[in-house]
Amino acid sequence: MFDLINSNVATAFKDTNTEKVVKQSTDKTFDEQLETTSSKLIELYYSIRDYILALGDDVTENKLKLYSAFKKIKNIVCVEVRTKSIMLYLRLSPEDIVLKNGFTRDVSKVGHWATGDLEVTIKNAKDFEKAKEYIDKAYEMN
Repeated sequence: MFDLINSNVATAFKDTNTEKVVKQSTDKTFDEQLETTSSKLIELYYSIRDYILALGDDVTENKLKLYSAFKKIKNIVCVEVRTKSIMLYLRLSPEDIVLKNGFTRDVSKVGHWATGDLEVTIKNAKDFEKAKEYIDKAYEMN
């Protein structure tokens, strides 16, 4: 059972207690997502990563299966790489932010892999420049 839980291969197996077929997740890992996105977004991800790590010596990166988390004591920013964008999930209260359609979103009541209640969508360097304000605020407040 432990091998099935820890494997990256999507397989179906039968639960002998309930006779139900259970499918394993087919979500791509963070590294797989990073490898299959455009070179432009890969470069943008590393710029974001370097910026967050440069905020202070107390910031560390923890790569998890589906996202990369940057934290001091708690996660301050989590990053997911998608096909056409990079999603930041920041530990900020969306009520304190003026939300901008297509750029920021309140995900406090929405299921998502990473931690943080404010989602920021980055598609290019201009979006990243706008997001720095939120990244800095998440660092200062946590």
